[in-house]
Amino acid sequence: RAQARFKEAQGDLTGALDRLDEAERHYRRTPVPDVRPLAALKTRVWVAQGRLREAMRWAHEQGVSVDDELSFLREFDHITLARVLIAEYTRNHAGHAIRDALRLLDRLQHAAQAGGRLGSAIEIGVLQALAHQAQGNLALALVALEHALRLAEPEGYLRIFVDEGPAMATVLSAAAAHGM
Repeated sequence: RAQARFKEAQGDLTGALDRLDEAERHYRRTPVPDVRPLAALKTRVWVAQGRLREAMRWAHEQGVSVDDELSFLREFDHITLARVLIAEYTRNHAGHAIRDALRLLDRLQHAAQAGGRLGSAIEIGVLQALAHQAQGNLALALVALEHALRLAEPEGYLRIFVDEGPAMATVLSAAAAHGM
């Protein structure tokens, strides 16, 4: 998993998938719940590659939906689903996808903050900013980004913003222009 993450950070998405496939071949189930399942990690790479058909198939096969009851054990899957929905909106301008993504992200944000899961809350805030930006709503994107930045600053989180690529760079530039 760590090698896959490193490959992804380098922009080698094919290499990241290769590492995740290798990890799948060596995966041994344990009694400890896997809160970052390999299938969801692969789906995130597919989204980055623009392979939405595979990503949507993952959501269907996992039975993950925006209306699920939220739990810590499936939080990573639900955040991944939000990424899939944002990508679907970005590609196809499907209004239902962005509405569903924002509704899910709002629910996830409340659950993560109530549970004290700072890393999740920051990632969710980043995705809220990207979803609003995709809709062309810069004001709401900046509100979500400011919240994520405030959570991230004391802990020195940086990678989570950088890894989002050009879309996040655009929002960060707009935030800087607005004095954030």
